Amino acid sequence: MKIRDDILKATGVKKINPYKTPFKASDLGLRASDYGSFSDYCEDTESSKYNPNVVLRPVEFTANGKPLRYILIK
Repeated sequence: MKIRDDILKATGVKKINPYKTPFKASDLGLRASDYGSFSDYCEDTESSKYNPNVVLRPVEFTANGKPLRYILIK
């Protein structure tokens, strides 16, 4: 899956463990809009109900409750 592969490639370059260290797309030099939205790939979000490729877990949120930082779950 492209988003997972791109995250793994970028975290390898940045020396970040994507399974333990929270990140946002800009931390990795990625544009979330290239994937539609990162929230489309998050577990337990409205948009993930329609996407079978859930690979992210939101772990930090903005003041209005939107996901800010994520960890990889698969």
